[in-house]
Amino acid sequence: MLKYKFLLLYRSILKERSYSFINITGLVIGMVSFLLIAQYVIHETSYEDHIEDQDRIYRIGLDYSASGEEVFRSAENYPGAASFIKRNLPEIKEYVRLFDVGRKSNVVVSYQDEKGNLEEYKQKESFFADPSFLSVFSVKMALGDPETALNEPHSILISEDQASRYFGNGNPIGKVLRMQNDEYGDDFLLKVTGVFKKPKSSSHLKYDILISYSTLYSRGSYASDFFQNSWQRKHVHTYVQLNQGVDEDVFKSNLASLMKTHDHDLPQDHKRSFVVQSIKDIHLHSDLADENEANGNARSVYIFIVIGIAILLMAWINYINLATARSLTRAKEVGVQKVMGGQRRQLVGQFMMESFVFNGFAIALSVGILFYLSPFLSGFMGLEIGAFPVKQTIFWLLIAVLWIVGSVLSGWYPALILSSYKAVDVLKGKLSTSDRTASLRKSLVVFQFAASSVLITGTIIISDQINFMLSENLGFNPEQLLIVERAAGLPGEEEELKNSIDRFKRNLESLPGISLVSTAQSIPGKKMKRLFSLSEQGSVPGREITAQISGADYDFIQTLEMNLIAGRGLSRDISPSNEGVIITRSMAEKMGYKEPQDALDKIININGDDFAKPVVGVIEDYHHESLKKNTIPTMYWLNRYDGEYFFVKVKANAGLDTTVAGIEQKWTEAFPGNPFDYFFLEDYFNQQYLNDVRFKKLFNLFAWLSIFVGCLGLFNLSAYTVNQRIREVCMRKVLGAGTPHILLLLFRQFFGLIAIAVIIAVPFTIHILNGWLNGFAYRINIDAWAFILSTAAIFIVSTAAMSFQTIRAVKANPIDILKN
Repeated sequence: MLKYKFLLLYRSILKERSYSFINITGLVIGMVSFLLIAQYVIHETSYEDHIEDQDRIYRIGLDYSASGEEVFRSAENYPGAASFIKRNLPEIKEYVRLFDVGRKSNVVVSYQDEKGNLEEYKQKESFFADPSFLSVFSVKMALGDPETALNEPHSILISEDQASRYFGNGNPIGKVLRMQNDEYGDDFLLKVTGVFKKPKSSSHLKYDILISYSTLYSRGSYASDFFQNSWQRKHVHTYVQLNQGVDEDVFKSNLASLMKTHDHDLPQDHKRSFVVQSIKDIHLHSDLADENEANGNARSVYIFIVIGIAILLMAWINYINLATARSLTRAKEVGVQKVMGGQRRQLVGQFMMESFVFNGFAIALSVGILFYLSPFLSGFMGLEIGAFPVKQTIFWLLIAVLWIVGSVLSGWYPALILSSYKAVDVLKGKLSTSDRTASLRKSLVVFQFAASSVLITGTIIISDQINFMLSENLGFNPEQLLIVERAAGLPGEEEELKNSIDRFKRNLESLPGISLVSTAQSIPGKKMKRLFSLSEQGSVPGREITAQISGADYDFIQTLEMNLIAGRGLSRDISPSNEGVIITRSMAEKMGYKEPQDALDKIININGDDFAKPVVGVIEDYHHESLKKNTIPTMYWLNRYDGEYFFVKVKANAGLDTTVAGIEQKWTEAFPGNPFDYFFLEDYFNQQYLNDVRFKKLFNLFAWLSIFVGCLGLFNLSAYTVNQRIREVCMRKVLGAGTPHILLLLFRQFFGLIAIAVIIAVPFTIHILNGWLNGFAYRINIDAWAFILSTAAIFIVSTAAMSFQTIRAVKANPIDILKN
């Protein structure tokens, strides 16, 4: 019996190749899209899964406000907070402090062997870490003892990749590496005490180098207090591991109460509190200052889940619609089987088997496509989803569920319809499609069009928002600005350092391809390190301004082409000790001055610091960070020699290769022994939108795939609709109806369904897109033209899909049709 059913299915597939091809193609596209999105979702939600006790590990950040205004909400904390929490809360099993030296400064690690061969590299993924880091974060060691590897000062652990990089196939244990960084002028000799297996990329902490935390405070009492006991400046990421059985809510409550006992030394109207985050929530649910990396976005993940389900449903809807529309052509087959004694349950089983075969074949093809294309698609879309997850049980379980659920959903209703036909009615030719079946088919088509409308409108709005951010005036000009980070290994003597910096700038300005050179402590595209409460001298107590501040040299404003709206820039004609500050328009307004010039000559104090400087200039607000965030009041003060970045303005007509080669030569002369590296500010700034650009590309891809899936179904559905009405079409032609009239007659019902779908989609689209756009401080509005364009696109694509079948019917010879 089973062999007979498979034979019937095989003959049916051969007889109606077009139907089978479209069904399989639609299902494959839907399943590949769904499984690709599932790979992405599994990757995004599996962060920190390699850590054994992830559910008991929390990051303790810091929230600080002054006069009711947020000063910062940071992922970092005071160095002294960790031990304070451990001493006072018995719930804590262990704590970990991480000082992200690779992100905070320019780090160069080098090794020189006995023959004098030098290997030196910049190391961005470098941390000073407490010894407990290895056990708390489940670090797997390839060489060395995890119990002691980070116990002693000047100990360093490196990843297997870095071990090969520096030492080749040799044993690195006991070898000495030299680490230099520009932030504190560190120049450490570090002994390799272990090699670790680099953890999975699905972690918010990515590291190639771990240095013992005790190295930081091995340089004297000041360093010890600064990095071990200080509550003055946030410097470190702090993690705690709870004991077994500790209730999270109780822990958070006790921690909040504990902070209040340490607030007695705060100025009036200043408040601070701990920000407690499970490490499982950091990647998708955290957007604090001082994150280790740009985190993901839970909203984007949810949107892709909905898109994946929508495309899959559209593929199954195609199957249902085509199967029910095709039911009339298979009615005689059902009638004959019933006359021969076939029971309804047997017929249901036969048609369900067809559904399982179609879905199973589509899944097999989809898995094969994903197996070979996952790395390509991952790279093309800029997504870190890795290769096909052959070893992940959850993925194969998902495929099994997909096959069973898909087969039942797409096969059950057509099977019931086909098996319900009465043999007598079928054989007498009295069979017609019921109103209920037709209504269901129309409802499913409306769902497809509505989903397509949402996705196409979303594509338009998302693209416009991304383009708006990439093209909006930033308040400075990032074009042609080449950035060189400060040297890690700086000359030891202060005068020698100043001379090196001055010589480098002077030599660069002499190059024919360069117009201006400047230095600054901060760079647009990266949050400023310093955020302070400032006040105007003589103002009412408690009237403070939260502002970010940075040092810069004389030419910074001109080099970045910022808009000076009042006063002057920093001047060489005034003694550096007497020079004032430059503020932004928003800071002047925070001080209470509507007109920028009114803020000139006002004295700015930094509370708790010996700093009092007059305002000498006001610049227009600019975007120091992405347009996702509001501009922050900003102040620049003169600092010629502490700049972390050199800003080099390259002339538009300069040969880039020649200019860069010249810069490298001058760098080597001024800072020998420091590797040269550079990047362009425009590219660096736009990296903030990398996740948004990826989101746009993915959304566009799946939106048009959904349209294609819908059109596949519409193509075949229109064929069956035309076949049902072919006699009517021929009669109308005989009676004199023109081609446009007949086309309109055949298209009319589909156009009505499109109109209904758009009406349903509009409010849903507005709700979803407004939720997404609200994540941006600067956003576009949702205009009517986006819906008009998406509707027009659906009409055009749908008309094209239906035209092939309908035009063929219109051109058919009425005599040939009517005589049959």
